[in-house]
Amino acid sequence: MHHTLKCVCHDTLPWLISVSLDRIRIDMRGVEISYLIEHPEYIPQLAQWLFEQWGHILDEKTPETRIEKLKAHMNRDELPIAWVAHANLQLFGTAALRPYDHEGHDDLTPWLGGVIVGSAFRRRGIGAALCFTVEDVARSRGIQTVRVGDFQRGHGYHNRYL
Repeated sequence: MHHTLKCVCHDTLPWLISVSLDRIRIDMRGVEISYLIEHPEYIPQLAQWLFEQWGHILDEKTPETRIEKLKAHMNRDELPIAWVAHANLQLFGTAALRPYDHEGHDDLTPWLGGVIVGSAFRRRGIGAALCFTVEDVARSRGIQTVRVGDFQRGHGYHNRYL
């Protein structure tokens, strides 16, 4: 099975993420991907992870700021929508489909954002599975292009997490 999603970086330079599931080993036995609205109990942990990873870049002073932003993603039918990967009351990560992700670029929509996998669970295909979920939902809604921003451009973020 081959998944291709046209992505446009935040500087509007087009590029493609093309991932073959034949080459990526995703062991998702027992792992579920659910809407965040179905698991609000994970919001504090997600907020902490996102704050630790991106708080300094987003100029957030506390994880509580991120909690409020995550609550806005508790949707199924309208953007922003977030998903969580979890199993047996253990949270693994999250990804979101957002109407916009960068100030001043509200006309560029939608965005794949908020992707994070807990450090103990990385490199197991969880991030890829979350991104495939966002891709599938976008496609099912007739969305042909999803924008992706990389705060650490040139540092291999997409290579490590997508």
